[in-house]
Amino acid sequence: MNVPPEDMELGLLVYNTDTPALGGIIKSRPSDFRVSEIVQRTFLSSLTTERGPKKNFPIFLAKSRGIDAFRLMTRAAQELRVSPNSVRVLGLKDAHAEKVQLLALRTHKFQTPRDRDFLTLLGWTPRLPNKRLLKGNRFRIVVRELHPDKEESDTISGFINQMSKRGIPNFFGHQRFGRPRRITHIVGEMIARSRFEDAVKQYLTHTNEREPESVRWWRRELAEAWDYKRAFRESPMGATHERRMLEVLVQREDYVAALRALPISLRRLFLQACQSHLFNIVLSRRIEKELGITHPLRGDLVYDHRRRKTGFYSDGSREETVMLPLVGYSGYPSKGEQGVMIKEVLRARGLSPRNFYVDAMPELSCRGSLRTAAQSVEELVLHSDFEAGALTCMFTLGKGSYATVLLRELVKPENPAGQGF
Repeated sequence: MNVPPEDMELGLLVYNTDTPALGGIIKSRPSDFRVSEIVQRTFLSSLTTERGPKKNFPIFLAKSRGIDAFRLMTRAAQELRVSPNSVRVLGLKDAHAEKVQLLALRTHKFQTPRDRDFLTLLGWTPRLPNKRLLKGNRFRIVVRELHPDKEESDTISGFINQMSKRGIPNFFGHQRFGRPRRITHIVGEMIARSRFEDAVKQYLTHTNEREPESVRWWRRELAEAWDYKRAFRESPMGATHERRMLEVLVQREDYVAALRALPISLRRLFLQACQSHLFNIVLSRRIEKELGITHPLRGDLVYDHRRRKTGFYSDGSREETVMLPLVGYSGYPSKGEQGVMIKEVLRARGLSPRNFYVDAMPELSCRGSLRTAAQSVEELVLHSDFEAGALTCMFTLGKGSYATVLLRELVKPENPAGQGF
């Protein structure tokens, strides 16, 4: 299996890499979204058009393109004239996609947004919503540079056959690990080991060829001199988070305080990315060992759809979905061969579940949870336009699943990291 080295670092595998590639340029935009297709109808029906005695939390529909969740929150806060800490985005989306998502405020005091195309007030709710209300995401993606020959048609047929027989692995995509540097999981692992100085320095100085040369030069200068005052003065445009950390370090060399200068949502993402990285490695090993991701083995954790509960698999014919743990401080409830693989992965990295409780920053601690081994793909439509050299893909994924992972199995990109999926 020919997998690029950087992909292996993130724990992602691609099935059948010898299969011919199907184009390579993708463009993503939402289909004709209706909010009721994104969130539970019960939540939407509870919204009122006017604020009432118990309706204190406004809900907005946000449309954006080319910005990540953290910049989205900053821009929304500026539009509404509220603190960024008051903004809650329900679910992280790909920064480069044209996207529609829900946004809530922790305050009822805000100004009417100037850009009505960006923010639309949907209504008011009595409780601050969270991402558990989300059902999933609907995608419309165009694959370009398609060639009208039988080889490409066979690739599409092979993809559909693969999806029905073996499933699509529910990897965390490249976006989970930060763009363009892909170090979020590395910083998270350093925090898990209580190596806070290393975590700060890694975040400030790590660079690669995908960053602008001016930013790379600035990071290299900081790594060589460790002159925080100079780095703060000369920080490049867009280095907002780095400036916050450096401002603390200029005042006092307190690395925990420097990390706490970052938004809580970003800090939590560090440790969660470390969890995601371990999950990807375990899922890759399961695929390499040809254990399958759609049919459970003895000792696997499964979700029983009939009983609506999670438990250990024993031989039976019930409709069940294979689950893998996101390791946290509560442990990892896996048995059998799956449990052995998790132990081996943790041992190889010198980690234990206890590492995911951070004494110095308990607000970042990760208890652990479960995630399906295979993606839940619904409403899949593939439409080929050979004259235009394009393939339009429309589908719905459960929350937390990455469209780019599904596209990897369809397109077979030659350079997944460079191409962004």
